[in-house]
Amino acid sequence: MKKLIASFILLSVMFLLSACNGGTEIETSIEKQAEKKSEKKVDEPGNTGVIPEALSASLVEVDEGTEGKDFIYEVKNNTDKEIEIPFDENGGHVYVLRDQSGKEVNRNDGLGTIQSNQIVSAGEAITIKIGMGGLKKGTYELEVWMESELDNTYNQTITFTIE
Repeated sequence: MKKLIASFILLSVMFLLSACNGGTEIETSIEKQAEKKSEKKVDEPGNTGVIPEALSASLVEVDEGTEGKDFIYEVKNNTDKEIEIPFDENGGHVYVLRDQSGKEVNRNDGLGTIQSNQIVSAGEAITIKIGMGGLKKGTYELEVWMESELDNTYNQTITFTIE
């Protein structure tokens, strides 16, 4: 009789344990960890939540009818929503001009020129005009980027020749 009662208790315990596999609790714990990680990523300094592909940069030469060369650097919002680009007190657009040997000929740090966050509407862009006059004959490389709190600086480089 004792064996029968012990077997019954053992089967009951096994049945209860198999019915409670704890899967929901584990999934909830994993979901909470994922939520905490995503919240942490947005809250970390330097992470603005802006997906790098949401913005694109371009640098093109334009004919403004002036002596020298003129360029337009543009950072465009590729989404259907507004994007806020966070700038701090050092924000701005930086460009460096190098000659064909790689020597720096001109630099404009532009730091501090944009001191507050910029809202870029869907399909719109931040546009900067850059004029290069008084250059000697030769081949040059112009590199432009944006100094903001975004992880991506949206570097663009163009090579041109003065004849």
